Amino acid sequence: MAFTKAFDLGGWGYQEFQAYAYVGQRPTFYQTSQGVPLVGLGNEPFYRIGFAGQLHFKNVELLPFFMHGHDNAYL
Repeated sequence: MAFTKAFDLGGWGYQEFQAYAYVGQRPTFYQTSQGVPLVGLGNEPFYRIGFAGQLHFKNVELLPFFMHGHDNAYL
């Protein structure tokens, strides 16, 4: 999921903000048959969230970026 908002501040220039989230579950082990994975089991959660920007102030451009993530130790 992502969200973007852009706007013009007149004399200050064009500004853009973005936020995102990546959330889900992954298996920690697989049921196999002769070495071929069949079914993922033991699902554990993970997520990544963050924001970014493209900020213009006259002749200066700032590109802030932040991301935070969390995984289960078994992933």
